[in-house]
Amino acid sequence: MGSLQELSIRLSTLAVFRELQEDAVINSLRKYLAEPSPALYASFVSALYRANGGILGAYVREICENSENVYVQAVGKKEEIPAYLREAVLEELKTLQMTAELTPELSVTTDDGTEIQYPKISGTTILMPCGKGGEVGFAFPVVQGDGCIALFGEGSSGSKFDLANAMLLPGLFREAGKQVKEAGNQEAAIMFAGDSTIVVKKDEIVITRGGAKITVKNDSTTVVQGGTTIKATGSGVDVTASQVKVVGNVSIVGNATVTGQLTAGGINMNTHTHTCSTGPTSPPVL
Repeated sequence: MGSLQELSIRLSTLAVFRELQEDAVINSLRKYLAEPSPALYASFVSALYRANGGILGAYVREICENSENVYVQAVGKKEEIPAYLREAVLEELKTLQMTAELTPELSVTTDDGTEIQYPKISGTTILMPCGKGGEVGFAFPVVQGDGCIALFGEGSSGSKFDLANAMLLPGLFREAGKQVKEAGNQEAAIMFAGDSTIVVKKDEIVITRGGAKITVKNDSTTVVQGGTTIKATGSGVDVTASQVKVVGNVSIVGNATVTGQLTAGGINMNTHTHTCSTGPTSPPVL
């Protein structure tokens, strides 16, 4: 269903099932849909409770089955049904099906202490932080059961504060999760998705994913993955790893210092010798 106002219009234009508009439950529902308010909704629910205990879908089916409209009378007389009448019946049955599918989701307590429920709000706009004409922003998935704030305004449907004009602000925790508590403890902004986390503090940014961690400070950036650590500062880069492999050409401008064994072309440069006319030379002097 596109909106509650759409359903209101469709109910108002019933022709074959026109007598249903005089039904106490349907009539009170039409009034509420035309001008939503807690008072009119309470009247609708009260009428439905009196009619069959509060089950809207079952009630709509019952009044449709008991309807003595022109279509039912023609079928009973075994008369030929014009195509336009069949089409009208099918379209109006869609409207009544939409009515039957209205289900409660939210509740409100009236002045006399009675708790009544609002129908589900569908076709709403979800608001996300965004700027620069929609080019820059922050978005995240929203699923059923997520907490939110619902805002109601005049909108474009023609009815002020209609449920169809709802706008939702998602991202509310029903209970404070560990990230919310951690944000308070660290005085930080935390963004997370599964086990991926970005923690932004006033003096550093920490990104973690599984066993990987990146820490950015004013004077250094450190990347840790298992037993490998790369730290970059203003004076140089330190790499700690069991093995460093470079594929491609390496150009060094400056001095190179090697502590340990140096192998080039498969030859141990620490112990290699040269052959000359008087025999092999001695190994390099360390």
